[in-house]
Amino acid sequence: MIITMPSLLNGSSIKSNCGRKRAASQDSSKSKKAMYGGFILTTKGVKLVEYNARFGDPEAMNVLPILKTDFVGICQAIITQELSRVKVEFEKKATVCKYVVPLGYPGKPSKNEKIEINKIRNDAKMYYASVEQKDDGIYMTGSRAVAFIGIGKNVGEAEKIAEEAVSQVKGRVFHRKDIGTKVLIQKRIIFSYTEVGILRTTPRLPYESK
Repeated sequence: MIITMPSLLNGSSIKSNCGRKRAASQDSSKSKKAMYGGFILTTKGVKLVEYNARFGDPEAMNVLPILKTDFVGICQAIITQELSRVKVEFEKKATVCKYVVPLGYPGKPSKNEKIEINKIRNDAKMYYASVEQKDDGIYMTGSRAVAFIGIGKNVGEAEKIAEEAVSQVKGRVFHRKDIGTKVLIQKRIIFSYTEVGILRTTPRLPYESK
């Protein structure tokens, strides 16, 4: 299972999943930025797949909406190298992101297709991505078009909000209905434990409140 998470880092080097260290430049100590990484669980522990010196998409859209700490304050602390003094807190909520994409994506996506978005519920967040605003409406340009974030007290609630919102987009589009569902999450967890050779009962999911 690939696990992705955004992090605020200011390191001079990072160890890759091949065991090598990618040395940063001599000016790395002056580099202050957001980074996120992709990781994979293996029999020898968690290994790094990739990392990028930017906010992750859609990871940042999942995380930042439930950030309680002032974001500007965090950025200022990074600049002044005082991040350790900042207590970064998040709301104890779950988020699910679902993307609308053109038919044929990612191999042969249809382009310049107009979409219409009906009224979105107030508790869902919407982010435009690969679209173009024209005089007569919004057109997709070939990649992930519009993201919808559901926020709830558990994953199940957040998934329902995101699914209802993403379903309001009309046009030559599709989206993965299984993202954030209990069936998919359970499948990924079981697959991960099997791959790393761990035999254990399936852990409880934070999908529904007790």
